[in-house]
Amino acid sequence: MRWPAGGDRIVVIRRRALCPAPLTAILPARVLIRPAALSRRAFFPNLLGAGALFAAALTIAKSQIAEAQSKVKKEVAKYQDTPKNGQKCADCRFFRPPKECQLVEGDIKPEGWCQFFAKKE
Repeated sequence: MRWPAGGDRIVVIRRRALCPAPLTAILPARVLIRPAALSRRAFFPNLLGAGALFAAALTIAKSQIAEAQSKVKKEVAKYQDTPKNGQKCADCRFFRPPKECQLVEGDIKPEGWCQFFAKKE
C-alpha cells in the first residue's frame, strides 16, 4: 500500500462483506478501503478466551466468599455447654454429630447452645 505524500488527508472506510461493487468505483482516489477488523473466524476464539477469563474470575470470587463464610469463635457465638430455654445444639440445623457445628469452630457438645440456634425442620 502506498501512502500519499505531504499532508493529504486519508479517509479509511471499513468494507463489509456485502458491500456493493460500484462503491469502489465512485470513491475519490485518496480514500483507502480496509476490511473489517474482526472476522467471524477471529471472533469465536476471542469469545472462548473471554469465557475462560470469566470462569477464572468466578472461581476467585467463590473462594473469597468461602473465606468470608468461615466459622466464628465460641465467644462471638456466645456458646455455652448447657442448654438455654430448652434449646440445645442436638436440635439445631447447623449441628453435625458427633461434635461439630457449621458456624462455630471447635468441639461442640450436643447439649450446648449458641446465639445462632435454628431448630431443625
